[in-house]
Amino acid sequence: MIYLAILQGLTEFLPVSSSGHLIILKNLLHVKEQGLSIEVYLHLGTLLAVLLYYFKDIWDILIHWKKNLKYIELIILGSIPTAIIGFIIYKLTNDYTFSIKMIGLFYLINSLFLLYVDRFQSKYSDRHLLKETKDIGIIDAILIGTVQGMAAFPGISRSGSTVGSAILRGINAKDAAKFSFLLSIPAIGGAFLLEYISKGVGFESNFLIPMLISFGVGYLAIHLFIKILTSHKLRYFAFYTFLLSLICFFI
Repeated sequence: MIYLAILQGLTEFLPVSSSGHLIILKNLLHVKEQGLSIEVYLHLGTLLAVLLYYFKDIWDILIHWKKNLKYIELIILGSIPTAIIGFIIYKLTNDYTFSIKMIGLFYLINSLFLLYVDRFQSKYSDRHLLKETKDIGIIDAILIGTVQGMAAFPGISRSGSTVGSAILRGINAKDAAKFSFLLSIPAIGGAFLLEYISKGVGFESNFLIPMLISFGVGYLAIHLFIKILTSHKLRYFAFYTFLLSLICFFI
């Protein structure tokens, strides 16, 4: 359980797909499901990590909601396609819908996308990525929310696809990350509720420590991702997920 907690905390926010890692682990290492799903608690831990990391921003948005009304509307607007697409994928699939090779294909797509964003960011960031939080528009929110919904496919990173799409829309890296992670709050919260309701999870004290580990590791992962993102080093994650795709294809 400790290993799963560390894995969830790292991969939820780094652009490497937490669902892809967990499914590969279950299939290749034959990890058995718990009676009560530990993943519900791990999702709660990572949700708390986002809330704490962006607590000041969230508090400012809530306290000065009139001033930030446009931003709130954009988060709600972006959450709509995420909810629709994510729910459809959730209802039509499960962990065993995807073969390891199919997950390898998703990882390959993720790798190529990250590499493209890295090249774009390195070439154009200083001159073109001028849009800040206040400049994010309706089309940006819908596009990023749609991409976030598609990240329900294992192997497609939620953070990588949303932040990458924002950067390609001309939003600077720091504000792209902020909007992406704030947009992840309803997404992760929704995933938590779906798991909680569908699996009838109740209080389980044995899962509290893994939840706290997921929370702590997730908090550090957010900080690490933003630091790497602003240093224009997404290519390292592209190489890593390309390696994962090879492993899925050939091993």
